[in-house]
Amino acid sequence: MEGEWIAWRAIAGWKADGRDIGWLEMVAVELALTAVIAAGYRDVRLTFYSDNSGVVGALSSGSSRNTAQNLILRRIIHLCNDHNLWVTTSWIPSENNPADDPSRGIFPSIDKNFGTLPKLPAHLSKFVEPPITVRTARALSLHSHN
Repeated sequence: MEGEWIAWRAIAGWKADGRDIGWLEMVAVELALTAVIAAGYRDVRLTFYSDNSGVVGALSSGSSRNTAQNLILRRIIHLCNDHNLWVTTSWIPSENNPADDPSRGIFPSIDKNFGTLPKLPAHLSKFVEPPITVRTARALSLHSHN
């Protein structure tokens, strides 16, 4: 799993009603967790890295000042409890964050694409597209370089 990647794109209009970049980065944690669960992981400790200190703090403390972010945080806690997963988060500088390039449409080697594509949670379907596959990553990379 280490070194593998999976990506989702936000749908235009996601940023409203208290949903901000902190919310979107918390969604990224929930989506990463759904990918890990879809791949069959249970009873393990996971470390997620983020360059958003607010997200790291909210995940560490179990709460956020942002109501929309707290809704996602509750789902993360339920997923962890349901699958006996222990998640810790650690801050990483943006320049060292492997998620930065994919967030800009620059994808890692397609041979490192995460093998199990999870189903997009229904509550996120209005805000996030299904996971980017190898084929769509190629098309997006070609499009972003034109």
